[in-house]
Amino acid sequence: MNILYIHGLDSSPNPFRIDWLQAQGHTVHALHLDYRTEPEVYNLLRRAAIESSFIVGSSLGGRLGYWLSEELGIPCLLYNPALALEIPDLTENYSTLTGCPERYVVLGDQDDVVDAQATWNWLTARESPSCRQRVIRCHWLGHEIDPDTFVETCRWAGLSL
Repeated sequence: MNILYIHGLDSSPNPFRIDWLQAQGHTVHALHLDYRTEPEVYNLLRRAAIESSFIVGSSLGGRLGYWLSEELGIPCLLYNPALALEIPDLTENYSTLTGCPERYVVLGDQDDVVDAQATWNWLTARESPSCRQRVIRCHWLGHEIDPDTFVETCRWAGLSL
């Protein structure tokens, strides 16, 4: 499977995560993005997403992954997606959204960057019968995703051999 991996703000593609996904037989596309200086970040990711069959995103990358999956109809796994923040939706210029067919979301209740409850509320308010959405709240998890949680949740989302 071709996977687009989208890192978070002030971060970079995580080598462990990419290596693990590749070890599961996936081809992983992971762009190193400077969100603060790249005005066309959504369009760059969109071009990569068109060639992908699954999206994995974290934090701001989770927000971008959410909208890419909605626009292009690609399943996704999102970690602490920054969805409830008061920033404009990135797809407002698109007239139609295909809709995400399957979405897995991992929220860390100990996250001090992205509010898990606010994200839960945001997702719940936008639930659609056309999307199989599964959300798990991890009481031990903060904003950073440890390797064990990453592997376990990737397996939950069907990304392991």
